[in-house]
Amino acid sequence: MRVIWRDIRGYEGKYQVSNLGNVRSLNYRNTKRINLLKPNKVGKGYRRFDLCKDGVYTYHYAHQLVWETFVGEIPEGLEIDHIIPVSDGGSDELANLRLVTREGNMHNESTYKKYFVPCSESKKESIRKTSKGKHYSPSTEFKNGEISRFKNKHHTEEAKKKISKKHNKEVHQYTLEGILVNTYRSCKEAAEKNGFSLCGISACATNRIPHYKKFIWRYTRLGD
Repeated sequence: MRVIWRDIRGYEGKYQVSNLGNVRSLNYRNTKRINLLKPNKVGKGYRRFDLCKDGVYTYHYAHQLVWETFVGEIPEGLEIDHIIPVSDGGSDELANLRLVTREGNMHNESTYKKYFVPCSESKKESIRKTSKGKHYSPSTEFKNGEISRFKNKHHTEEAKKKISKKHNKEVHQYTLEGILVNTYRSCKEAAEKNGFSLCGISACATNRIPHYKKFIWRYTRLGD
């Protein structure tokens, strides 16, 4: 396949991406030389590149760069699917990408067969036998007519504060260029004040998606 290089939008003259999913830097005097960037691999093998602009580094997924550069902006509610998943050796080249809904992405034929093939009845029966009696929950005691050992036991105020500090995390809101916009005490607060989805902000803050509502969201534990 013929290799085509194009400037990445917002990084014109600095970085280019090819239709095969590679990224090169033009920040050198000898622009005829191909200065390929080394990607970071995350998740199930997705390739991610850190691009610098005005001294701020922002990461971008290879498949999204390819699509946005060679096809156009990704509409809200849609996402890029690898026809052959990266976990099965699929590449980020344009020919291996398609625009789908989240449901369409999850029902990619290769992905579905690999992760969503139902268990056979014999397999289900085997799981039931091997796991019987190994799982406990407080409701088990009530079903057996016993008094739960958790009854009338409550956390002290000090314990509640410790638990809250451990689990509550500040959420930082950045622009796609890496500029800090605001800080919130939790994802819930960020969602309520911006009218955004709590799940969307949380997914971005935990690196499951690169950005949400054209912002980058990051966690920081309270008190850090």
